[in-house]
Amino acid sequence: MQQLIQDLRFAIRGLVKRPGFALIAIVTLALGIGANSAIFSVVDSVLFRSLPLPDSQSLYAVHTGAVKFNNRFDGPFSYPEYQDVVAQTHSFQSIGSWVDGDANLSGATRPERVTVRVVLPSLLPTLGVQPVRGRNFAPEETTKGRDHVALITYGLWQRQFGGGDDAMGKSLRLDNVDYQIIGILPHDFQFEAPVDLWIPLTTTDPGLQVRNSHFLRVIGRLRPGATAASVAADLNAVAKYESDNFPDMFPPTAGFGFRARPYLEDIVGDVRLPLYVLFGAVGFVLLIACGNVANLLLAKAAPRQREIAIRTALGARGIHLLRQLLAESLVLAFVAGGLGILLAAWGTAALVALSPDSLPRAREIGFDWRVLAFTGAIAIATGIVFGLVPAIWSSRSNLVGALKEGSRGATAGHGRLRKALVVAEVALSLMLLVGAGLMLRSFSRLRDVNPGFRTDHALTLRISLPVPDGQISAADEDRFVNFFDRALARLRELPGVTAAGATNMIPLDGNGTDRLIDVEGYVPRDAADKPDAQNRQATPGWFAAMGIPLMRGRIIEPTDDGRSARVVVVNETFAKQFFPDGEAIGKRIRLGKLTNEFPWATIVGIVGDVRGFALDEPPLPTMYWPVAQIRATPALAIVVRTQGDPAALSSAVRGALAEIDSTQPIYDMQTLDQLVAKSLGQRRFTLTLMLLFGVIALVLSAVGIYGVMAFAVSQRTQEIGIRMALGASALDVLKLVLRNGMFLAVIGAVIGLAGAFAITRFMSSLLFGVSPTDVVTFGLVTAGLLLVALVACYLPARRATKVDPLIALRYE
Repeated sequence: MQQLIQDLRFAIRGLVKRPGFALIAIVTLALGIGANSAIFSVVDSVLFRSLPLPDSQSLYAVHTGAVKFNNRFDGPFSYPEYQDVVAQTHSFQSIGSWVDGDANLSGATRPERVTVRVVLPSLLPTLGVQPVRGRNFAPEETTKGRDHVALITYGLWQRQFGGGDDAMGKSLRLDNVDYQIIGILPHDFQFEAPVDLWIPLTTTDPGLQVRNSHFLRVIGRLRPGATAASVAADLNAVAKYESDNFPDMFPPTAGFGFRARPYLEDIVGDVRLPLYVLFGAVGFVLLIACGNVANLLLAKAAPRQREIAIRTALGARGIHLLRQLLAESLVLAFVAGGLGILLAAWGTAALVALSPDSLPRAREIGFDWRVLAFTGAIAIATGIVFGLVPAIWSSRSNLVGALKEGSRGATAGHGRLRKALVVAEVALSLMLLVGAGLMLRSFSRLRDVNPGFRTDHALTLRISLPVPDGQISAADEDRFVNFFDRALARLRELPGVTAAGATNMIPLDGNGTDRLIDVEGYVPRDAADKPDAQNRQATPGWFAAMGIPLMRGRIIEPTDDGRSARVVVVNETFAKQFFPDGEAIGKRIRLGKLTNEFPWATIVGIVGDVRGFALDEPPLPTMYWPVAQIRATPALAIVVRTQGDPAALSSAVRGALAEIDSTQPIYDMQTLDQLVAKSLGQRRFTLTLMLLFGVIALVLSAVGIYGVMAFAVSQRTQEIGIRMALGASALDVLKLVLRNGMFLAVIGAVIGLAGAFAITRFMSSLLFGVSPTDVVTFGLVTAGLLLVALVACYLPARRATKVDPLIALRYE
């Protein structure tokens, strides 16, 4: 121990004597360690850490789906399907279900729009959670007349009631209906997206009994001893029951079924690969930083070869020399680790701020003991990685050569190692830059996709009118139509507004719903070919406000009201799919039967395709029904098209709508440009970090090449002087140095290209419109990296041309 302390003291004194070297090494390492720790905090919180729920490994998300629909099994349940799963499965000890919505809250401190989770009483027990105050819903509170009870979240309790004890038993007014508070959820309870309160699902509602009305999400907790295989067997049996007993809704040839997977995997599945890619990319940055610091240590060790040789000749053992040299690298690593912790804490906060809203578990990301432990481990590992090889190399110096020729004669081995490190840095940088380049080209291609509507000069907002008890009467339908007619008319009067319209679902906001339909004259190809289309409702002015082009026929007009003949507008994909050999206009369709028979409607127009869910997903068959004919539409998204900046009109829009009804909250106000940007948030987040890591890697590699060439020039000063004395020109010397440096860069580029071809294939699912082996990207990145390498080589090469032969001949 005494010897170790002495080695550490000696290492610290040596670093203090060389502050420039120490500062560069520490900052370089701290950058790599801090970046890795920051990314680890995200990866650990999102992917590795258990969910903040009791025994969360036993929770399984359950979905519906069909082979027919691109083999996707991520859909919601209908209530009858949920009941069948509960009754016929044996692998779950409890199963919960819910659907999220929103409502107008009044009767407390101030009115506001709140998010509501409508649940079955079994959901909280399934999650293993109990209210901190009060109680859970009782089974009988799912029946009509007894369902006006609510559980509020800790945040709403603090916000509306100041955390007072008198909140229990008070009433909240949701959509003009009073709900009594019976419980308060725990402060640290996190499940799905944050909501304000929970209310029970009214299972006696007749609309809930429709078997093909899918809206419920389902989660189950495994029984002790149950396995994923037993769950799959249970669900397959239920799916067979559905197809056998309801073949019209679930034809066997459609491949309808249920799937379950661990809940953690379910919520992080879409971001797992991007986060692993980022983790791997930042690992490359750390390896390049280690290579640079190793080169610095080798450069510093070269002049010490004579000292090491003398100590060896005097009896110093190799293990003692190795320990002393390694101690210096460990001191550097620990100091860099301390600085890296500060950078990681700042970087973690920055990553949370930059992360898109779609990043799951973002609220759980933080800097804790696990990140500290990772930082400590990585600091020790990097100290060993970048210090061990140079230390071994230095401790095995040529004793006779070092004593006879001084330090210069003993540097040939170091030169080979330093060159190998530079080759490795260039290769790693190229692989990282190719990945970033592919993502950049992919993002650019995605941004160039036509969404089917104009994103500029448009403001969106949402209004949801209250529906007491969820029961829509004829008077309510009149109220809905009248309110939105008046609201849109008032908005069109605002200065600078060119169009205004409304729809039930705006594109790219993550929502959508489809319906089975009957198409007059359409002959199904097989029993599984049930006509299905996205179901939208729109007002007159909607297509103009969105900038959706009319292709043929006409769009929805003010005369398309409840007294006129039923009409519908469809998109081009709908027309091509269901009328491939003829004209769609004039044909009739109707919504598939749910609780009653819908009337036939005539197709009067065909509009352009709109990317409804994401820019990288193809348009789906879509139908647009007049709001005034559907009528039962209390919640709409309004779009206002303006001549100038739409955001500047937000206050005027709020004021105009307050004139119609000042009690209605307005929410989700944003421009269409912002909406499109949000839809690209996950890709932009990954791309931004990949580009950042790529630039850091490029800079570190350039510094590494420059360092090696500058060191080589300093070591060959006498040789260069002799060459120039014998007649070599400055150009000859320039070519010599550039040739040696670029040879290393080219070797590294070749290795990097081979590695990139192998690695980027795993990124194919993250790319859009670009091949993982895109020749243009590989070529541009390679050319750019070699150009940077050329600049890094040119600087020491230019200095070599200025060597004075007389001074060089007297060198040493």
